[in-house]
Amino acid sequence: MCSRRNCAALTGSASKAGRESPACAGWPVQAVARVRLPPAASRELFEKHLQTMPAVLVAWHVTGDVDYEVRFACLDRAGLRAVLNELRSCSGAELASAGLVLGEVHGPGEPAEPRAPMTDKGQGSP
Repeated sequence: MCSRRNCAALTGSASKAGRESPACAGWPVQAVARVRLPPAASRELFEKHLQTMPAVLVAWHVTGDVDYEVRFACLDRAGLRAVLNELRSCSGAELASAGLVLGEVHGPGEPAEPRAPMTDKGQGSP
């Protein structure tokens, strides 16, 4: 079973929908971890666990030498260590590599500013 430890200094039990994104809450340390799961591991269990980790911003299931790339944010190096340890503790995951995010470049296909979510009637108001 996966641990329930969270990034350092997280408090409260706000729902994901009601909680401010760690990136927007001023968490200065962002990183990307490349994770490999053992062949017998449950991808569904790993993904469900990622969804419970408040520090996780986004995760991609990818092809290649790893199974997932996970972007997350923390307050400090202790938080970074806690998230990396938590990733390792779930489903026998192996941390292939991790790197700090130094900056971000948006291409023309992704707006720099968040957009309103899509609705049944089309794009939300800008």
